[in-house]
Amino acid sequence: AGMNDDKEDGDDKPDDGDNKPDDDDKEPDDGDEKPGESIISLVGGQSENEGFLFIEHMVSGREVEGMVCNDRFGHNEVTAVCRHLGYKYGKVMSFWEFYDHEKFASSSFGFTNVECPSSAENVFDHCSMESYSDDSSENMITPCFDGDQVAVSCSNSIFDMRVEEVKYKVRSLKQQDILRVKARCEAVLQKYGQDIPDLGNIASAQIVNVKADGTVDQINEKLKYQRRKNMFVGKSEVPMIDEKEICLACVFRLNMASHKVVFGIDEEHCAHDFEQAEEWLAEWAGMNDDKEDGDDKPDDGDNKPDE
Repeated sequence: AGMNDDKEDGDDKPDDGDNKPDDDDKEPDDGDEKPGESIISLVGGQSENEGFLFIEHMVSGREVEGMVCNDRFGHNEVTAVCRHLGYKYGKVMSFWEFYDHEKFASSSFGFTNVECPSSAENVFDHCSMESYSDDSSENMITPCFDGDQVAVSCSNSIFDMRVEEVKYKVRSLKQQDILRVKARCEAVLQKYGQDIPDLGNIASAQIVNVKADGTVDQINEKLKYQRRKNMFVGKSEVPMIDEKEICLACVFRLNMASHKVVFGIDEEHCAHDFEQAEEWLAEWAGMNDDKEDGDDKPDDGDNKPDE
């Protein structure tokens, strides 16, 4: 239809009024990913800041995607990847920490020999990499096997410690004018976004009382660490404290150069303004912003993670 002699030599395209697109009018799908777009993502982790490194990138006019082989992949490279994703720090993780056989055993490698300078912030602009499928004689690619996939963990601080639970039992021994305090304090420490077991080996905890005038008294200088329960416990007997002056807290401190400090106040045993007590305790513990900014750097000054 429409192939009569008069139109044969003319416009061979469908009429614009037939609701069918002309070839010239076709546009790419307006999805989240467009052809040729370079993308870095972390897959297979328990949170968005960790997992296997997956890259989509144009190489010599063709789109290459897949896992990254760990050849030449080290501190500079993982730092560049994490900066690219909006984080400050990164750590290379073991493949087996994220291994899911059904999901990733058959995943193909897309890139290898990723190399970045220490200042790199954008992997595609500042780093070099080779397509794993490039089997030309000029670039002989070292074979990569299952287990050689790059896995990383990114974070905005080298060390991050948070308080999980603070519980106290307080008993007054009026005949002896003594206050008996039992404490149970739990915290979680992470390095480069990963939980560190046996917190008691690298951190300490103590009980303090924040008075209504802002002064802080140490009730117990060092709690005992129970590895099985992963918490600090302790009990102390101190001279009687006026009920209006009681606001008990656990203070956790890293036993290293960074000296990061966090604390938790038991609201049940805080007789005065809880928020004001937090401010006083933060000042006492040295947690103001000026100190915090300086404490987040590696202690050896080379911006590389310690073993």
